[in-house]
Amino acid sequence: TRKNPSLCLSRTLNKKKGRRMDNTDLRKPLNGSKDTNIELLSQADANGFGNLEDLTEPEPSKWTTGLELFNMNVEGIPMLVGDLIPQTGMSSVVGASDAGKSMFLRQLSIALLREDYFLNHKLYPRHRRVAFVSSEDEARNIAFLIKRQSQNNPTGLENIFFFCDSENVIEELDAKLLGCPVDLIVVDAWGDVYNGNQVDSGQIRQCLNRFKSLAAKYDCAVIFLHHTGKRTQKLAPSKDNILAGQGFEAKMRLVMELRSDNEDQDYKHLCIVKGNYLGKEHKEYRYKLKLDSYSFLFSDTGERVALEDLALPNTDEDRTKKTPLNLETVSDIKHKEILLSLSKEH
Repeated sequence: TRKNPSLCLSRTLNKKKGRRMDNTDLRKPLNGSKDTNIELLSQADANGFGNLEDLTEPEPSKWTTGLELFNMNVEGIPMLVGDLIPQTGMSSVVGASDAGKSMFLRQLSIALLREDYFLNHKLYPRHRRVAFVSSEDEARNIAFLIKRQSQNNPTGLENIFFFCDSENVIEELDAKLLGCPVDLIVVDAWGDVYNGNQVDSGQIRQCLNRFKSLAAKYDCAVIFLHHTGKRTQKLAPSKDNILAGQGFEAKMRLVMELRSDNEDQDYKHLCIVKGNYLGKEHKEYRYKLKLDSYSFLFSDTGERVALEDLALPNTDEDRTKKTPLNLETVSDIKHKEILLSLSKEH
């Protein structure tokens, strides 16, 4: 069998010193003075043990056995919000530009700081802190909105951290979260932090993998705000309405589409269009919410309606007649929608 270099070095050094080696010697680091380390390095080289880099401990393995996972005795998916939003991983809130997505996510963030429930869903925060990346609103605008949404109550607001930029977001988050863990990272909006091709699923997944690693590193949830295509607003809520390549939706564990009521703009509908950890009952019905025009706060009306009822009559039939649904045409339409949306936003 191959000899352990650090073990061999310890035996050699102890033999020269004329004393017997015990187990504590195997655990002692080579962290003495500069002269001592140089001497140890020379002795190691003299005995054929290479340089000090060969004596460093290997990095922990990223592999885990099924037995180790089984012995963790996890009885359920740890959740952050009710049985909807997981404690760790990536989710998204998507919708049209006037659906109230940013207000929805700010209200959720404030609730995590100081409340026990959000829209009748139990909250399970561990730190009561939130990091909020806001690329679409400036600090002064957020100051007005957060004063309204906090109902002029500053309690807990010292624990929500806003980053009003879209440059070096991963690096900024990594620096902020080091020593200051949060329950939730909000990225508002995805289109600003991702600079690649909006329909290239490979590039999208590469970018999202960095956020996934960040969520795993700090054991927190990440929610992205993103848009749906303009031609999809008259269709039934669906994950296919997202304005991006399929790679975005595929990486999300939860996708919620927020849209305005077809008849009354004061009412919004929260629709679960994808939920890897949710039962069928959550995906068949929408939550009807009321948006207060002064406080910008949502409240749950308690009404639950089937998702397909949000589609306007004959919309699918009309679109089929106007545009033959072949793969090339659908791709072209989606690409044009993305370019049009980005040109209007910037």
